[in-house]
Amino acid sequence: METDIIKERFIKQFGDEEAGRIIDAALAHGNGVNDTDYGSSKFRWANIICLGFECMEKYKDYHEIKAPWKELKQWIKDYADLAHHEGDIDCIAAYLGVYNEFINQGGQ
Repeated sequence: METDIIKERFIKQFGDEEAGRIIDAALAHGNGVNDTDYGSSKFRWANIICLGFECMEKYKDYHEIKAPWKELKQWIKDYADLAHHEGDIDCIAAYLGVYNEFINQGGQ
């Protein structure tokens, strides 16, 4: 199994359990439209879906996400490399411009 570099970057800052909570939150919103193609990074996909459904901000307590939104948001901008995501997304969130501030950020 290939290493997910996006997830590994996240674990270094926030830990493995928090990464698992982000993936679980995204999977909870799977509907056969936004969860059939994770692209090259399942964790990058999870961030896309969680942004669309506000799992890390508005619904973080429900999903038991512990990291502060401000830190998560900055991490996504710096390291998640959303501009290179080639899998499924939340189309409504994309239409509403939710991802705009995260595209072409970081990509280290």
